[in-house]
Amino acid sequence: MSASDDRAARRRRNRADEKAQRAREYEEREIERDWEISPEWRAYVTHVRTTLVPMIEDSAMSISIVPKDPESVDVKFAVELGLCIMLDKPIILAVREGTVLSEHLRRVADEIVVGNPDDPGVQAAFMEAINRVAPEVADE
Repeated sequence: MSASDDRAARRRRNRADEKAQRAREYEEREIERDWEISPEWRAYVTHVRTTLVPMIEDSAMSISIVPKDPESVDVKFAVELGLCIMLDKPIILAVREGTVLSEHLRRVADEIVVGNPDDPGVQAAFMEAINRVAPEVADE
């Protein structure tokens, strides 16, 4: 085989590899899109838009229980927190002892109350936090 034949064969292999790579990338994009059109996803989006958004819009604030395990993603918590940020709602985070909060989550919170909600001191701390972020609610 001559050098030019060898180069031509390499170009054909490279083109075939590139074509196969493009096909894999196309397939990956299609798989990624499948979740967007699944009935379950559409039902969830409908629930968020028709139920969750109006509930948050009608709320004076959010009291969110922070998931204890920072390594696992709690999708419900994440969606609700994101909507509260987008709708400019005051956010009070309820945090169990020993839970690690990221610095960004700390910055998002208007108030952070740490402890067991059954503890009278923690309950008082919640009322004080509510008074600071939404005094109109505390008066009710």
